[in-house]
Amino acid sequence: MRLPLRAVPFAFALCAALPLRAHAQPGQIEIRIDALSYERATGRSSLDVRVPGAAAIAWYLNDQVALESRLIGLRRTTSDAAPGFPSVTTTTLTAALFAPVHFGTTRGRSGVFVAPGVVVNSARISTDASVTTSSTSTTNVNYGLDLGLKHTLQGRVSLRHALTYRTGDDLPDTYGVTSGISVFFR
Repeated sequence: MRLPLRAVPFAFALCAALPLRAHAQPGQIEIRIDALSYERATGRSSLDVRVPGAAAIAWYLNDQVALESRLIGLRRTTSDAAPGFPSVTTTTLTAALFAPVHFGTTRGRSGVFVAPGVVVNSARISTDASVTTSSTSTTNVNYGLDLGLKHTLQGRVSLRHALTYRTGDDLPDTYGVTSGISVFFR
């Protein structure tokens, strides 16, 4: 896989953000639900209010750096056509890996952060005719950067707001905002 030229700034930000001494210690875990997101790309905008929301889990390597995996969406749709036409089933999985770097000493519970990352979209389309079945699969890699702020609500619970930027294989330059709530363990 070739790294596209537009991904170079994200790769550089990821490498620059990780400290030279990212030693593991008894780690903190953060579980987050992003319930609100807004995205704007050329010619389109979307507002998502999700219940329960997109899920993320972060493992803290030290006081300021975490590795965060996100399950953004799993969707399966089937369209039944008129008699004599094939039905089409589409299964889409979107997941991501980000590396949030927090500026401050609150172990990610409050303050400013920057998070470079990679978003992978995988889709499988199956066509089922009465005699034959065919399917195609595609996987696209997109890159992202979140810049945000966390506020401690109470003890182990924080509110997270982030400005987002996404670009890549199947995505035009997309800007947005997300908000969610986090719970910390340890």
